[in-house]
Amino acid sequence: MAQLSTPLPPTSEPESQATEIHLDADLDDESFTLPPEQASQTNRFREELRTCETDMERYELCVQKRDELLNRHAGLQLLISTCELIMSTECPTYQRRKRARRGDSGQEDDAEQWHRFLGLATEGDRIKSNCLSALKEVARCWGRQVTQHYHWASRREKYCNQLRAAARKVPQWDNAVTGLNWSILQRSENVRRRPVKASVNPIEQQDLEYLKTWSQRAPFENPLPINHTPHGLGFDRFGLLVHKEFALILPQVDGAGSIGLSASLEGHFDTSISIHLPEAEELETSNQTSRDPISAVITEPPNMSSRRRRSSLSDIAQPKRPRIDTPLVFTGRPGASEDRPAQDHTPNDAYRRRVLAELEQATPLPGSHGEVTNHLLRELLVKVQHPNTGSSRGAVEAFFCTGDEAAHMVETQSSGHSPIITKDQQPFQWGNKGRPIEQFLRRFCVLDLTVSVQIPSHPSTKQSFEARKLGEVKERFLNGEDTSDPWNILDLQSPIQCIHPKFLTGENCGLFYDVRNSALMEGSAERVTASPHKWTEWKDVDTWALLSEGGHHTAPHMDSHGYSTWITCQEGFIGFGWMSCPTEEEREGWMAEPHRYTGGRWRYIILKPGQTVFFGPGTIHFVFRARAYQTLGLGGHILLWSGIEWWIRIVLAELKNPAITNEEMKKSAPKLVRAVTRLVEAKVNEGRKEELGGEDAVNKFFKSVKVRSYNERL
Repeated sequence: MAQLSTPLPPTSEPESQATEIHLDADLDDESFTLPPEQASQTNRFREELRTCETDMERYELCVQKRDELLNRHAGLQLLISTCELIMSTECPTYQRRKRARRGDSGQEDDAEQWHRFLGLATEGDRIKSNCLSALKEVARCWGRQVTQHYHWASRREKYCNQLRAAARKVPQWDNAVTGLNWSILQRSENVRRRPVKASVNPIEQQDLEYLKTWSQRAPFENPLPINHTPHGLGFDRFGLLVHKEFALILPQVDGAGSIGLSASLEGHFDTSISIHLPEAEELETSNQTSRDPISAVITEPPNMSSRRRRSSLSDIAQPKRPRIDTPLVFTGRPGASEDRPAQDHTPNDAYRRRVLAELEQATPLPGSHGEVTNHLLRELLVKVQHPNTGSSRGAVEAFFCTGDEAAHMVETQSSGHSPIITKDQQPFQWGNKGRPIEQFLRRFCVLDLTVSVQIPSHPSTKQSFEARKLGEVKERFLNGEDTSDPWNILDLQSPIQCIHPKFLTGENCGLFYDVRNSALMEGSAERVTASPHKWTEWKDVDTWALLSEGGHHTAPHMDSHGYSTWITCQEGFIGFGWMSCPTEEEREGWMAEPHRYTGGRWRYIILKPGQTVFFGPGTIHFVFRARAYQTLGLGGHILLWSGIEWWIRIVLAELKNPAITNEEMKKSAPKLVRAVTRLVEAKVNEGRKEELGGEDAVNKFFKSVKVRSYNERL
């Protein structure tokens, strides 16, 4: 028997609710026309509109959404315009078909696609043409990186012209960003004015109008204090007040209610849309003025003395010590990117200031190694600066390179004596079983072995290190307890294979391997079967590990035996400083007093996980670390065939001044010099002087070796 269905009663819902349901049903069409991510964005936008209390608030949100979408559209047009130009210059077939007005392949759908593409490219050309002149002038005033970062080209001609007018009035970026920050602050506090957009570029035309008359306002010389930062806003990499999603530095309130800084060293920004400025000089914002870029972020309120800021940094609020089990570590796939590492001025400077404040607050034991090192590092970190990376501004002090660029520079010896910084060059990859330090320590199976541990509290009249068991080291690092006497593990053998950076595998990098093999092979080209005695004559220096607790610092020194050195950061952040392009007088002054000398030009970088620094023989360098992070670096030494003349000069200087190196050389260096000399003679006999730097370099090398031999006989 068929079952009868009971008809549903008529709905009793109000008409307005039924209408709302009907509208939502119509809007479901977006699921057929938009990808899931964009459909989700439209749903969020609808919900934001519904939560507004007034219709005027809803209208303001509509204006924001309009500007956001139009800016995206303009940015895409600029990208298409640039790609179309590349097609025209690189593809002759495309060029011919474009000229013949036949940009299709004979198929109707394809012709329509080309028509749409060329239409967008033409519009992009128009935007670029209208904006380019203004943006070039802005870049000359405020820097190319600033101009590209904020996607100003997508804001069209009127906006770019206002930018140019503002840049003419306030041509230095650190002054301009201060004025813009005051305007953005006032706008964020005034409910009747347009709110601060959640965008990489929050600058409105009214902010630019404010900036043009800012020099007539008070306080012209006072940057925005950190304790004035509104909730939900922070500072980006160029010191501009932005929405928190785009901020690199956010105010942080501690338990006592005081405001400090929370600085992320791994800030990420949307830089997918930018305009190429072929004639604009690439300016680093930190080099445009004597004022420090971070002064636009960290400063006293207007009524406080600036003298105290210059004389003491200990009042910078310290971020809370993070959990050791949640560090910032390198998780990307090595070799996945050929991009250059970024020189992040603002977060690097925040890190330097944090370490400097910690040094001021530290109370090392009187007469200890820690006291001597801390005093020297405190003086150096006050004067140290970011390295110059542009040849238009003088000698290049550091090269930030892709892997291929770094390999070319090493093989051709074209970097001079300046460090090379690159990234993603380590073949080895960490697993997912804990942080790198945990995985590293787990690879040591025999924990009764001893290792040298540098301890700052040791008296400066005695050795700075003592022997400790690996088991003790492992327990201490895994417990991660706070300490005022941080350990640094010296001369630690790496248990990991395949850590040698790919850019250091060329023929020019093989001199040390050739030295060791020639000594061990004893006239045979077969696999090495040397006696244990032979092996012990040659220390394994091609790979090693640097394991340190946060807050341990290493004073300026040269690496022994004239070695070139590479260090790849694995966990934590490693501050690396060096004396840049020292004159002979500066080098001799430092060698005379290595524990006191602070003359010369000192530069620094902050190595982040996955980044590698490579520096040549005789580089005077130091290392500093914030207390918050344990650090692990994998490194090694090499010798370059093309650098023998400079290498022998450094070896002789280190033998003459044993206090400047990190190892004893009296017995091992002469053996190394003799072995290198034999190999150099063999290459010269084969007519390969050019691989050694040329005839002049070879002659100077042999002359230095003879001087060394003569001095030994004396």
